[in-house]
Amino acid sequence: MLAFNECKNNQNLPFKDNSKFVEYVKDNCHCFLTSKEYELFDEAMKKKGNCSTNEAASRIAYGDVYNSHALTFYLYNFSALRIIEQFVPINDTLVLELGCNNGHISRLFQRNGFKFKEYWGVDFDFSFIVEGLDSFAENDNLFLSNFCSGDFNKPLVFKDSYFGLVYFQEAFDHCKDKFFYAEQCISEIKRILKPGGYLYITLVFDHEYRDLYHWDHNYIWKKSEFENMIVDYFKIINFSPLLTFEKSIIYSSNNEIRNVYKNWPNKFAKMVCAEFVDESETAVGAYLLQKE
Repeated sequence: MLAFNECKNNQNLPFKDNSKFVEYVKDNCHCFLTSKEYELFDEAMKKKGNCSTNEAASRIAYGDVYNSHALTFYLYNFSALRIIEQFVPINDTLVLELGCNNGHISRLFQRNGFKFKEYWGVDFDFSFIVEGLDSFAENDNLFLSNFCSGDFNKPLVFKDSYFGLVYFQEAFDHCKDKFFYAEQCISEIKRILKPGGYLYITLVFDHEYRDLYHWDHNYIWKKSEFENMIVDYFKIINFSPLLTFEKSIIYSSNNEIRNVYKNWPNKFAKMVCAEFVDESETAVGAYLLQKE
């Protein structure tokens, strides 16, 4: 079992109640679990299945598999980097990622030169988080990476007005309920964001291709339906149909990204990577929102 330490006296943490967590430190990463999860740690790690986003993306990139949910996840996140760098003051920003899986996004940010002030990742399954700590390399140290378990269907454990950016990729549609839990989640995100802070969020729209990789999402939004809800909480700064992210790949110097595109069957590349798709017909969209 890994050696975790109590952190109740650490005043530098963003939690509303530090006494509920224990901490494990590995290189430039910190992992926080609740006391109950710590007690169940060994049992949970034994039961963990193999669904690592890192491994899946790598296998797809080099032609081993074609039909993985992780493919679109990997490419969507690469496109997110291009959107965020246009609007967010990166060097001064504390980032929270909801649904962080094994910390893949922290490494993606760092390996593309993003020097955030600090990063926090939250996932409901702490076994993903612990596994991901071994994937950080020696040079993944552009910013401090912290991870903790948490469920965004419940009130978040963080202090008010703490983060400058909340990153919510491929997860919002997994809220338990389209209205009560979804709006509760959005309200909580607004609470923990600083004034002027940003929310980057993606969601699946009602579209004929939506089941291609998103059959497991709990609900589907109409674009107008989501926007009517979100403007009560945030100002819309940018909308990007992710079906147009092919341009990010074409101009990328990242060989792995190029390999993904080259090895993906043309049938799916045309569906999901179309160069010109009307915004009203997009299957997956990304919003950059700002707290006023």
